[in-house]
Amino acid sequence: MKTLAAIALVLAFTSVACGGEASDDAAITLENWKTQPAITAIDAEVSLLRAPPNAALWERKEVCNASKPNKYYQTREKVTDASGMIRAVTVSEGSPAYSRSSNHYYDAQGRLRLIRFTMNVTPEGSGSSEGEADETLVYFDERGAAFWSVMRRAPFDGISGENLLAAPYTNLDHPFPAETRTPNVIWEAPTEC
Repeated sequence: MKTLAAIALVLAFTSVACGGEASDDAAITLENWKTQPAITAIDAEVSLLRAPPNAALWERKEVCNASKPNKYYQTREKVTDASGMIRAVTVSEGSPAYSRSSNHYYDAQGRLRLIRFTMNVTPEGSGSSEGEADETLVYFDERGAAFWSVMRRAPFDGISGENLLAAPYTNLDHPFPAETRTPNVIWEAPTEC
């Protein structure tokens, strides 16, 4: 019996050490990632943070105002839970030529679980007739290691984003660096406008 427990422990450790979450799930692929328990659990938690009841715990601050000569703007938003822990931080910035945002989502223990990056480059900013939009999703396990990341890209179509929503995801084959900034550091980071 001790031997079986030791084998199970070694298998679980091997799964985690190889970059996956310790589970009985099949390998995560482009075909199945949206239905994998590790992904769906994180997505469910993020959906709750975006839901209207959390609006009372939402705060926004303008860091840079677009009325300045360079037209650069930056805003930050955060969602704090009832215990005072920051559960989500969004930094949005841009100019007439581009906009980008990074959304960092944390679990109830304050561990980073998902980063969503978006970037929109207008035709003016890209120097082409179309411009470009992209989205990157990076999922993190309970230890803070990235275990799945995907990206999609499409021609920029303005505010609607329909082109991007219709675009297929591709797997990012390179490892994603660990995010070492805490939500407070992101929220309070100095910015030159």
